[in-house]
Amino acid sequence: MGSDPWQADVTLLKDRGAVLDSRFRVHGVSGLRIVDASVFPYIPGYFIVTPIFMVSEKAADVLLADSKEYPQELAAEETRAIMLRRSIEAGSTPAEAAARSAADAAAAAVSICGNAPGLPADTVGLALSGGGVRSATFCLGVLQALAKRDRLRHIDFLSTVSGGGYIGAFLADSIRGSRASTIRSVEFAIS
Repeated sequence: MGSDPWQADVTLLKDRGAVLDSRFRVHGVSGLRIVDASVFPYIPGYFIVTPIFMVSEKAADVLLADSKEYPQELAAEETRAIMLRRSIEAGSTPAEAAARSAADAAAAAVSICGNAPGLPADTVGLALSGGGVRSATFCLGVLQALAKRDRLRHIDFLSTVSGGGYIGAFLADSIRGSRASTIRSVEFAIS
């Protein structure tokens, strides 16, 4: 990665060793970006995954900033999905909840990108990390503690990786397979 802005003609680069610009675009190739360990000119220490996570987060920000429609469409859909889930959890039928969530999402006052409706101010996310079976066991304990306190139903987003993914998949499948179609029955089952 070099300091030159993107160039279609690589012979115009001041930094002859640069393959990418600071926005992860490959010099000389239109429409191609690279986001992996190859962005580093030297291996950054022994535990390379942390710098790769940081570069990936930066790249996600860059890609979203470069896109005009994607963040707005995603924000609107996320808001609608949250409102739908919350309406069903409050006791509405799926049809009633769909109508209410569309109206609530359209009326959302918070705006996070342009004129798109924003996420509710009380949006909650849960990240379950990885590490294999041991972290899956730990994450199950976290879910059980949240369930005992009736807090699972307040989680709007779930992010998982590795061992956390095992438990995240379990939770998602439990919610989808719940006869009561609410998280309350899942909370009762795992608490």
